[in-house]
Amino acid sequence: MAIQPGLRFEHTQIDNRFWNTVSVDDGASASQTSGWGTSRTRYDMLLPSLHADWHPWQGGILRGAIWRSYTRPAFFQLAGGTQTELNSDGTISITQGNPDLRPVTSWNFDINLEHESHGFSGSIAAFYKAIGNYLYDRGTSYRAQEIASSGVSSISKPMNGGNAALYGLELAGRYQLTELQGWASGFGVSGNVTFQHSWAHLLDRAPMPPRRCRACPNS
Repeated sequence: MAIQPGLRFEHTQIDNRFWNTVSVDDGASASQTSGWGTSRTRYDMLLPSLHADWHPWQGGILRGAIWRSYTRPAFFQLAGGTQTELNSDGTISITQGNPDLRPVTSWNFDINLEHESHGFSGSIAAFYKAIGNYLYDRGTSYRAQEIASSGVSSISKPMNGGNAALYGLELAGRYQLTELQGWASGFGVSGNVTFQHSWAHLLDRAPMPPRRCRACPNS
């Protein structure tokens, strides 16, 4: 049996600087404000891992692994700016960034059994991923009365949810036609099938309040 532990540390710091121009209508007069905006996001991640191999019989190998991984949000999701779009019906759709997003983390568990003999190889593998800070886009749509008073029909913003999980089973097999002669012996037949299931708790927050905006250009 071979066991291989590992430990990795990653530090990420993302600085964003963006220009915002927003037109606001308070009901009595319209005004426009512009200026630079900045945001900073920092991640410090400790990522342990453990891999093991075992040969229980001739031609067979059992592999197992446990490791932690993470995925950073896209840069445009972390930018703190706001992008607005004028719809064909005259309403405004707003897309906001979120510099407070946390990375999506995952504890991964894999086990795989393989066997190879006389031109045949087959494997069965099971996997489970325990995911934290699930990332999704939260959209808020408003009713006609709110749209009439603010001009805003919807606001979309990336958010972190709660926990999620992904698990499944994979079967694979391959048979090489070694009984054939010459160049035909290189042919083979293979196939695989995967069964997978997932779930997630979004932990959605309260709706974002509407903004009073008459003509918000792209920022």
